[in-house]
Amino acid sequence: MNISHNQLIDLECGEMFALTLLDNPQLVDVSGIPVAELRSNSPRIDEIDVRNRGLGVVEILVLTDLIRTNTRVRKLDLSGNFAAGAIEPLCSALLVSESFDCLRRIITLLCILCV
Repeated sequence: MNISHNQLIDLECGEMFALTLLDNPQLVDVSGIPVAELRSNSPRIDEIDVRNRGLGVVEILVLTDLIRTNTRVRKLDLSGNFAAGAIEPLCSALLVSESFDCLRRIITLLCILCV
């Protein structure tokens, strides 16, 4: 499912939309985010590169939820997207993620600068 380049959804509506998408166990992909593989903690996915894909609040919230439970992803590149409204939840997820343990100090600093 591709919903990229949609900047009209705010955080509140985005949260509802993201939860609806995540409730679908058969969902494979959202705008290039490998949902099924991230859910299954696939060893094939240790990096997520979704640069310049026009991702908005919904996609970042989907990714945020998946990062909370995924233990394999070590690198995440979201540059060039439109997700300013979802930065705080994303930073919170990265701070508790086992995968990004070594980056917590950097993430904390970046989250402070973004808010």
